[in-house]
Order: sequence, then C-alpha cells, then structure tokens
Amino acid sequence: MHTATPFEINVRLDCRPDKRNSDGLCHLYLRIHSTVENKPIFRYLKKYCSESDYSKMFKSDKTPKSLRELKNYCDAVRLAAEKQNNWTKCPNGYRSEIKKALSSQKPTSIKLKDGFKFWINKSKLTNTKDSYTYTEKALIRWKGEKKYNSLTYADVDEKFIEDWKNWLLEYGRADQRGDKRKKKDKIQGKKFDTRLSRGTLPRYLKSFKAVLGTAVKEKIIQNNPFDNIKIQGFTKKKIALSNEELEKIWNYKPQTFYEQRAMDFWKFSFLCFGLNLNDIARIERENVFEDHFTYMRRKTVNNVSDVKEKNIDLNDDMKEIIKRQESKGHYLFPFIKKSDSQETITKKLRVVLSDMRSQMHKIAKKLEVKNFSMTWARHSFATKSVRDGYDLKKVGQLMDHSSTRVTDGYFAGWDDDMQKEIQKNLTNFKKKK
Repeated sequence: MHTATPFEINVRLDCRPDKRNSDGLCHLYLRIHSTVENKPIFRYLKKYCSESDYSKMFKSDKTPKSLRELKNYCDAVRLAAEKQNNWTKCPNGYRSEIKKALSSQKPTSIKLKDGFKFWINKSKLTNTKDSYTYTEKALIRWKGEKKYNSLTYADVDEKFIEDWKNWLLEYGRADQRGDKRKKKDKIQGKKFDTRLSRGTLPRYLKSFKAVLGTAVKEKIIQNNPFDNIKIQGFTKKKIALSNEELEKIWNYKPQTFYEQRAMDFWKFSFLCFGLNLNDIARIERENVFEDHFTYMRRKTVNNVSDVKEKNIDLNDDMKEIIKRQESKGHYLFPFIKKSDSQETITKKLRVVLSDMRSQMHKIAKKLEVKNFSMTWARHSFATKSVRDGYDLKKVGQLMDHSSTRVTDGYFAGWDDDMQKEIQKNLTNFKKKK
C-alpha cells in the first residue's frame, strides 16, 4: 500500500571528522529516503554549521536572525526536492527515479505560485503568513487566476515588477467591504478608493522580493530582478494628540458598552506608557498586585536572548479600568483564553482592534478632534512626555525601546505654540531698550 509520498525528505547534519570544514563545523546535507527501497540518497549542500545552530534552525520555534539566510537556503533546497516527491513523477518510488527527476528539473518551468506556497506554509507568525498571502492575492487580482497559475519564475523581470507596482498604486487596495456597507455606499453615491497607499506598498514588494530571493538561492533563477529596484520606504507624518484633545477625550462619557471598552483600553495603554493591546491582553491575573503589575513584552520574548520582566505601577484611573473590564479567567482582561493558539489570538485581537478603531472614530467625530486609534496612545504618550520636559532616553526605557532612535520615531515634534515660543526666545539675549 502506498504511503502519501514515495520519499521522506529532510535536511540533516553530518558531524563525522572527515565531513567537517576547517573551522570544525558540520556539513549540512539533504537526505532523501525511499519508503519503497528503504534506502536513502545523500546530497551534500556545501553549507556548514554547528550542532547548536542546527538545533536553533530546525528544532526551535523561531530561527535567530543570524541563521535565517542559511535556514532559508536549506528550506529552498528541500522544497526543490519535494516538488518531485509524488507517485506521478516517481511511480515506483525508486531512488533512481527522483535522481532523474531532480536532474531534469528545468528552472523556467517552476511555477511562481510554488514559491508563495512555500513561504506561506513556512511562516509561523500569522502576520508574516498574511503578508505573503495578501501579496499573492494582489498578483492574482492583477493577472487573473488562470494567468497567475501559469506564471513561472522566468516570466518575472524588472518590467514585470514595475508594471505590477504601478498597478498596485492605482488598483491594489482590495475591496473588503461587506454587502451592507457596499449597499450603503451605493445609495450615498460613494465610490470605493482602489488606490494602495505608499505606506503599504513596500510590504507587498518586500514579500515578493523574498520569494524571488529564495529562487536565487535554490538556483532556479540566476539574479533577483529586485536587485536593481529600490524599495522606497514611506514614513507617514508622526501623529499625536494635543493637550486640548487629550482633555476632551479624557472627559468624554461613553454612551455604550463598546465605547466604554474602547475608551478604557485607550486610556489604559496611554497610562502604561503606550503598551499595545497584544501585551495588555496577555497580562496574567497572577502577575497583578495591589499597586503594580508585571509583564513581558511579547515583541521581545521571541527576539532577544535575555528577556526582562517589566513593572508598571497602578494608579487610581487604571484600577478603575481593571475593576470595570477584568475577567475571571487566566488573563486579567477577557480578550483571549490560555488554551488559544497564536493564530486564534491574532484573529481575536484583530477583531477587537477593528471595533475599537470604529468606536474611537465615532467619538472623535463627536468631540471634533483628530481620528485616533490604539496606536495614537503610544505616540501621544511619547510626544506629551517629551514636550513636558522628560528625557527622550528615559521615555524610551519606559516604552521598552532599544535606542532613542526608535523613541524618536514616536515623537510627533513640537506643536505650533511651542515652535513660536522657541523662535521668540532665540533673540532673548538682546538688551531691552
């Protein structure tokens, strides 16, 4: 009886003395084991690493940044072999069959969609997976599904990318409106804006560049068409609320449960030095004490070797919010459950953030202030603190930033009144007559 595939394919490490390089590192190889003949083929990759680095790449949840290039190369080589790993191409499951299939594999015949499939399956973080999914969907909308499915790596050149980039700027924004919204917009005569923002464009381009970069490492193509294309970053104007706007928001009396939730967590984030909802949602009840709580920032848990627990003091406003919004479960607030997977948590928080943003926009309209969201809590904390005279470095430490350069990205600059005051004081050395 046939197994699902004729071969078991994985990347192994050969640490025998004669296989090590001059630095004593072990040789990586591709092991293709025939389930029919019960014998393997070994293909050495001419790539080397230590046993501990191998474990970090293939036995841990997250590959360190320094090893990602090597890991991507190994994955790309394995993917090339997996494309031949089926009973149609190797009907008897013999090693000679896959050897022949691999040697006759023509790079130009390999489909672009296979590269996206590899990255989508490889990505463990939901946001990263979504980046590749959205990029592929944009290509499908541009070319049409039938044409996209027939695209090969050989079809992609600089002109292809430039044409796609121009299309994205004009028509790249996907219409995700529901039927009710579409009907309402039609009645009101509103047209959907299909233009993709310049701030979103680099995400699509970088995902596509990574897919083509893997093809270069796998020797499917010789050069990455993106090598001569500069992906321009786009920095939006830094945003923050003024003291007058903060006062209006702070004194606003919510009219519904959802308005109350939105305002409570915006204030909680602001008072917690701009703590984002992902971290707020993960505060555990056992880590909340009478006058403070402790937490570990989610962003750094998976990216640094020495993770430090942080303390944040609780003031009266924060205690009132906790009293109104706390849950009875493992976590302090009722956004997620301990049993939830990372994918489920991401989806739940996206729904909550979307609703909160909608509520905040409604409130902003009532108060006649700028549209604000949870992100504005972090920017507004940084900006208000610096404008109030606190040191940028200290503010950055409270926000858990690695350097003042990161913190500066949240500072919205000086308001018009402060600029006028500074300008006026530039000549205060003059003697009054």
